[in-house]
Amino acid sequence: MASMFLFRLVEFRNKSKQFADRTKFVRRFRIVAFTNYNNQWFFFLVFCLTSSLIYFTLYAKLYWGGVFLTVILTYALYHIILIGWEKIKYTGSFEWIIRTIANNLIPARKDRFKEGTKWW
Repeated sequence: MASMFLFRLVEFRNKSKQFADRTKFVRRFRIVAFTNYNNQWFFFLVFCLTSSLIYFTLYAKLYWGGVFLTVILTYALYHIILIGWEKIKYTGSFEWIIRTIANNLIPARKDRFKEGTKWW
């Protein structure tokens, strides 16, 4: 309810463009949420890298500094991947596959969207 109230205030005050620019980082993760959920293994790659840099061994127990470093590096990796994926219009993501199948199987959906319409 609080988030809907926030969105209502943003729209009511006609600040949607500024709000959209400031929340672009969070909204990138939302667009392909199912794909991000299935790509959780990126965390283990970053954890392996962080553990190797700190203790020179794979998968060692990390203290708080290592945990925060792992989380920050994981978000940075996801952010870089999502920026690159945005450039190719999220081609190959689960959401893209579902939308492509739905648009080709259901004739009413195909007629509703013009050729150049963004699916996201």
